[in-house]
Amino acid sequence: MIVAGAKNAKNFEKVEDPIYVLKNDVPLDYDYYIEKQVKKPLERIFQHIIENVDSLFKGEHTKIRY
Repeated sequence: MIVAGAKNAKNFEKVEDPIYVLKNDVPLDYDYYIEKQVKKPLERIFQHIIENVDSLFKGEHTKIRY
């Protein structure tokens, strides 16, 4: 899993074993997963429904993370 790390760290420097991440409550790199795993598929799905698909990824509703 890609975990939170230094701002300019390479992805291979931020990789951790999933079991270790779960057991030690290591924070994930949310930005990586949103940009690289979630954003493109959602844009393809919603491009015909929502006029400004980019609004899904910007705004006050995106500032809360769990």
